[in-house]
Formats: sequence, C-alpha cells, structure tokens
Amino acid sequence: MDLITHLLDIWSDLPFQPTAKHVYGHRDDRVGPLTFLEHLNVRMDSVAKSITLRNLGRSQQVPQPLSIGYGTISVGGILVASRVQQSLCHAIHHNRLVAYLADRWDLSDDVLHYKLCWTSIARARKQASFTQRKFITKWIIGDTPSGVEMHRRQQRDSPSCPVCNNNNNS
Repeated sequence: MDLITHLLDIWSDLPFQPTAKHVYGHRDDRVGPLTFLEHLNVRMDSVAKSITLRNLGRSQQVPQPLSIGYGTISVGGILVASRVQQSLCHAIHHNRLVAYLADRWDLSDDVLHYKLCWTSIARARKQASFTQRKFITKWIIGDTPSGVEMHRRQQRDSPSCPVCNNNNNS
C-alpha cells in the first residue's frame, strides 16, 4: 500500500476539515527569518536528502504492504488498496447491473464487462442532468411508459407518438 493512499484516508476521516497550505521549497537561501512552515519544509528537505544519500548504492528492496489484518483483497483481479467497503459495494452493484443488462438485452456478460468503457459511461452520466439520468435509468429497466400509458395517466392528449404519430402500443 502506498503512503499517499493512507494519508488521503486519514485526511478524509478526520472529524474536522484541514486546510492545505502551499509552502515554497528551498527557502533556506532567503534573507530574513523563515516562517514555521518554511522551517519545517527546509528540515524535511534535508532529512530526505540524507536518507537518499545514505541509501544510495544499496540494493533496493520493495517494501511489503502493511498488514491491517485482512490480507490482500482483490476484486475482479484488481487490488483494493483503500476504501475496502466502498470498493466491494461498487463491485457487487456493478456485477448485478451487468447480469441484469446481459439478461435484459440478451448479451453475454463478457461483452458488457470487457467491451464497454464503464469509465466513459460514468463520466457521461455525471454530466447529464438529474432528469436525464432518471429517464435513462427508467429506460434501462423498462419503466418508460408508452404513449398509451401516458394517455391513460392523462399526461398526453393522444396515445400516438408525438414524433412519428404512430399509434402502435409497443
């Protein structure tokens, strides 16, 4: 597991909202006193440099991931490094959606899993308005009413299609 992921998890779980502060690096050559944050940055630079110089030339071993008690978790062949509950929930919902669509549209699961770019679909869905997302969801599950149903609900004057004027019930 990488350090950045751990830090981001800790950051998001804090009971308060910390404010990030940009500190310009290499301020030790500046004339005048350093601020507290600038002083810490200079110290971190020197510590990082000494660690690098001390370990230069040694054989580099890849550090083992931290063990938090549940071992290695992978979903669909992808290693889950953080937010385990969220990742597992996402995978379960995604697999259910793929199984539903495969059954509904008579497609194989492999086509839906590997031939569709789910990232692009998610990005497009986020850019759509709420009403568009609601319509797409209803259309996928087959809950969009026909002209006849809309006429029965008294939401249209005529049961025919407003685009092609077809009176077909399907």
